[in-house]
Amino acid sequence: MVSTLNDGDWVLVDRSQNRLGREGLYALAVSDAAWIKRLSLNLSERLVRIISDNPAYPMQELSAEELVVIGRAISVVNRPLR
Repeated sequence: MVSTLNDGDWVLVDRSQNRLGREGLYALAVSDAAWIKRLSLNLSERLVRIISDNPAYPMQELSAEELVVIGRAISVVNRPLR
């Protein structure tokens, strides 16, 4: 997600927003992995588009049953307090 998020950024996630109701940045889990990605609905095929803001990673599509939306990313903190 480089350009939007950088390595080491801390992200606040609103776990009450755990359904994909609108496009945006979400924390999601697929199998044993978790990411923050931009999600969008492909309504014609009933799939969720998983989009990275980093052009090195291609868009992917999965059915909603294949992923778990953990919550919506609502804020970025660039450097944690030490």
